[in-house]
Amino acid sequence: MKMQQVNSHHIIGEIAYPPKAKTFDSGSRITEFSVKANKSTLRVKCWNEAADASADFKVGDVVDVTGEVKNRSYEKDGAKVWVTETVVNDASGVALMPQETGPKIQWGDDGRPVPDADGVPF
Repeated sequence: MKMQQVNSHHIIGEIAYPPKAKTFDSGSRITEFSVKANKSTLRVKCWNEAADASADFKVGDVVDVTGEVKNRSYEKDGAKVWVTETVVNDASGVALMPQETGPKIQWGDDGRPVPDADGVPF
């Protein structure tokens, strides 16, 4: 029996840049934002219902994102640029973490979460 491959990417982190929402002539909707997790800033694209669910996110909000990792390329100034993104097509794949789940993540100069008094980074 052949094993089915699964491409799933799960991120918990803070919104790093203001989300940008757009509606196309076709009616499709997209919200794009970046999430800071550990030392990485990761691009996220949410489509349709997921775009609606994430359109009001703000910088510093802690979010839980699950989607599919996709690579794409485009030409810029004659050079090929590669981009890796987490693409979310289902509204259940993106959620704002409630504030009562804990304090906001504090980030150190090295890009890592700073532990609280109990030694927990978030």
